Amino acid sequence: MNFRSAAALAGVDRRAIRRDSLLRLFVLFPFLIGLLMRWLVPAAQEIYGHLFDLEPYFELIAAFFGLILMPGLAGTMIGLLLLDEKDAGTLTALRVTPLRMEHYLAYRLAVPTVIGVISTYIVLALLDLVAVPYIEMLPLAIVAALGAPIYALLLAAVANNKVQGLALMKGMGVFYIAPIAAWFVPEPWQWLLGVMPTYWPVKAFWQLLAGQPYWPALALGTAVSAVYLWALLRRFRWAAG
Repeated sequence: MNFRSAAALAGVDRRAIRRDSLLRLFVLFPFLIGLLMRWLVPAAQEIYGHLFDLEPYFELIAAFFGLILMPGLAGTMIGLLLLDEKDAGTLTALRVTPLRMEHYLAYRLAVPTVIGVISTYIVLALLDLVAVPYIEMLPLAIVAALGAPIYALLLAAVANNKVQGLALMKGMGVFYIAPIAAWFVPEPWQWLLGVMPTYWPVKAFWQLLAGQPYWPALALGTAVSAVYLWALLRRFRWAAG
C-alpha cells in the first residue's frame, strides 16, 4: 500500500468518526479513563481504605485499564467502522478498485494496533498507580495491542450489521474477564485461561513488575494471538465474499 492510499483511507476514517458520536467518544477514552481513574482510585483508597485496602490491587487495576481495556476499545472502534463499510457495500466495491484487499486489511488492522500501544502508554502514565519501566513495557504493549485487531475482526467477521455488532460486544466481555479472573486463580490452574489472548500480556506485565522472567509469557501471547488472527482473517475473507 502506498502513502496516497493510506492517506485516502485515513480521510474516510476521520469523516466516519466525525459523524458518529460513539466513535468520537472512543477516541477520547484513553484520556478520560486515565484522568478519571487517576483521581478516583486514590479517592476511594482514602475514603474506604479502612474497610478495604485497594493498594494490593493496583497492579490488577493498571493491567485492566492499560493492557486490556485500551486495545479492546481501539479494536471495537475499528470493528464498528468495518461494519459500517460492510453495510454500505464498501467492501464489495473495493474488489473493483486498484486497492487490494490484503493492503486494505493491513491498514485496517495496523491502525487499532498502533492506537492500542499508544493508549496503553497514555493510560498507564495517567493512572500512575505502579512504577512502570516504560522501555521494557514496549514489547508487552505490542503483544497486548494484538488484541485490538482481534476485536475488530471478531465484529467484522461474525456480525452482519452494526446492531449485531453491538450485541456481540457484550459476549466479547469474556476477553476482559479472563485476565481479571487469573489474578484470583493460583498457578497452574490460571494457565487454563491462556486460551484467551488477553491473558498472556497481562501475565507478563505482572511478572515484569515482580522482577520475574516475562518473555515466555510474551512468546505464548504472540502465538495465541496469531492463531486467533489467522482464523478470524479466514472468516472475514469468507464473510466478505
